[in-house]
Amino acid sequence: MPWIRKRYRISNDPKLNVVAGASFGGLAASYTAFIHPDIFGNVLSQSGSFWWSPSYLTDPVPSPNAGWMVTQVAESPRKPIGFYITAGSWESAGALSANRIIHSVLLGKGNKVDYSEQVNGHNYANVQEALPDGLIALLGHESRR
Repeated sequence: MPWIRKRYRISNDPKLNVVAGASFGGLAASYTAFIHPDIFGNVLSQSGSFWWSPSYLTDPVPSPNAGWMVTQVAESPRKPIGFYITAGSWESAGALSANRIIHSVLLGKGNKVDYSEQVNGHNYANVQEALPDGLIALLGHESRR
């Protein structure tokens, strides 16, 4: 961030910074904000891979370790992060349910979460359609947290 801030006008206020991603990028964006809420106060996750675990390649199916990020959020103190989460209603059952679960866990923690399911699958049409709405929802209001 120091390198980026030196070259671009990036705010020091986490409430004005969004980290975004789709699929594994949505998981990575969520994790990045989770470990750096001092930098990123907003997450835009589109079809986030919240089903993932560090051992998913070697785990049996279904994985007993699925939902690693969900567990991290559930077992940690609340972080001052706002979320905009979208998922496709035609995604695999595991992917869709993991997005629903992280949504519920974040709400239970008291985070501001905008959640929607698009009539779509795990594809870029879903991402393109929801990206502008997500940025407006996260940055368009002063009183987010």
